[in-house]
Amino acid sequence: RPYYRKGLFKRYPFNLSKAKKLLIKAGFHYEEGKLYDKDGHRVVFSLITNSDATDRRKIGAILKQDFQKIGIKLLFEPIDFNSLVSRLTTPPYQWESVLIGLTGSIDPNDGKNVWYSGGSLHIWHPMEKKPATIWEKELDTLFDEGSKSTNLKERINIYRAAFYLIQYYEPMVFIVTPKSLMASKVYMKNFYPTVWGFYKKDYIYSVLTH
Repeated sequence: RPYYRKGLFKRYPFNLSKAKKLLIKAGFHYEEGKLYDKDGHRVVFSLITNSDATDRRKIGAILKQDFQKIGIKLLFEPIDFNSLVSRLTTPPYQWESVLIGLTGSIDPNDGKNVWYSGGSLHIWHPMEKKPATIWEKELDTLFDEGSKSTNLKERINIYRAAFYLIQYYEPMVFIVTPKSLMASKVYMKNFYPTVWGFYKKDYIYSVLTH
């Protein structure tokens, strides 16, 4: 909760017309509603997910329909979980895109294995020997600084800067965010529920009135 600030992340409203214009501006072109690159190749890519996840299979089907609307052919391939993990974590990393969920916690540093360039779950370029881009190098520095600091205000500024880079360069596209509903008595104070549980639950106290 303390690391979040309204307006920190840019929003991308659903806009098919704008998407097509951006693709054309980037050098792609359309033929009979199908998208091709500058060399005349049809734009096609595959998406894998674990077949036992019903929600992800439904999301994959929706994504396939949405990409079709802008002329892109999506080959959606649900596979068993062990095969999915093997493709993601074992060279030569035989996958193009993946639909998965990553666990986390209230502290942003718990996601370091994903965002750090040398992390095993840095899945768009796993376990880099050195950062492949300037922004990834900057991200490494921020996560190093955040893990060393014990000052909450300083850590908030560090991780806000880190996640600003993540949302700006978008190595991942976040599809859905869970909604949680939690209730408490009106006399409970310092009560900050999150999708992972309570933030600093040992700080919760009650005020009783007579």
